[in-house]
Amino acid sequence: MPRRHTRGILAGPLVFDEPDRWLPEDPRPARDTPHELDLIPLPKMPLGMVSYAAAKCIVGVPRGWVDGTDDPRPATPRYVLHRIARTTIDVQTKDRVWRHIVASYRDHAGPMRKQWSLYALGVGFGGLYDRARRLTPKGSRKWRRDGVQIDLMIEFLTRMRETHTRDGILSWRFDASRPNIYHRLSGTAYDRVSGRTERRRRQRRRRDDETLTEYHTRLARLDEDDDNRLSQLVLIGDEETMTAVVADQHGSAGPQPGQADANDAQAAEAVLAALVQRSAAGPATARIDTTNAELVRRTYIRRERLKDVAADLGMSAHNASQRRNTAVRQITRLLRGRTRLTLTQQPRRDT
Repeated sequence: MPRRHTRGILAGPLVFDEPDRWLPEDPRPARDTPHELDLIPLPKMPLGMVSYAAAKCIVGVPRGWVDGTDDPRPATPRYVLHRIARTTIDVQTKDRVWRHIVASYRDHAGPMRKQWSLYALGVGFGGLYDRARRLTPKGSRKWRRDGVQIDLMIEFLTRMRETHTRDGILSWRFDASRPNIYHRLSGTAYDRVSGRTERRRRQRRRRDDETLTEYHTRLARLDEDDDNRLSQLVLIGDEETMTAVVADQHGSAGPQPGQADANDAQAAEAVLAALVQRSAAGPATARIDTTNAELVRRTYIRRERLKDVAADLGMSAHNASQRRNTAVRQITRLLRGRTRLTLTQQPRRDT
């Protein structure tokens, strides 16, 4: 409440119809041990740029939902974020807000869906930023920091609009009727970006909660996924020359001996060498081992039998398969978000 001056003049802010004016520009909370991201100005990171763009949204949940009034005007994302994160609002109210955001995002298309997507990212800034801090190791380069934030936002929105078919009925995969909507959305985005979801999906040992039939079905599906990932892998070169390099490593008889077209194979090998060189400048977990790259080159590009290549390299076929899968995952991560990687493209360096 504004205090009254001794001469009867009210002192203090009186603009109660514009509460956003008195909210902090930077929604990041102060921390005792700041992370590297906390020292970067908000407009210079993807989450910050989206947060500023969301402030201009013309849509929103009624303001009265979060401040306990009868105000029907749409609340800005910053106001909702402040009320949800800084005040003690019950879980039912938070779920009501997010249920409305998810439903509006699904029901609209075109420009209005873009408005609601920005609004959802603006309201969800706090949790997404906290998870980006966890996924950004100390000393990460700018492309790594920005990539984590962009991937988190993409997976966050993707989770809201995913559908699946069961018994011939199309429905939303994410159940917005259950509680804790926001934590489930942001948690799924974190699991996918961190690789936790992929690691569990590609787990090849039998799980405790699956039958033997389900286990063999899942292994067959993983083999099919490997074929699909291979089809994407061989298109890493220039699209004009890389057109027919295809290998079937998981067929009943295995890959047939023989050589692919010489020009295509040389182009693929050149791109693979460029990827190995590019990964050397990244973190240790992303560096492609030369032996693993050799396995990819000889089995996927030169189409030699895996067991023959493993014998030449002095390892078992099982170990060779695991090492080759590791290389494929690393290459896929390097190429994420790119339509092509030409032979003359150089690794990006931060200056």
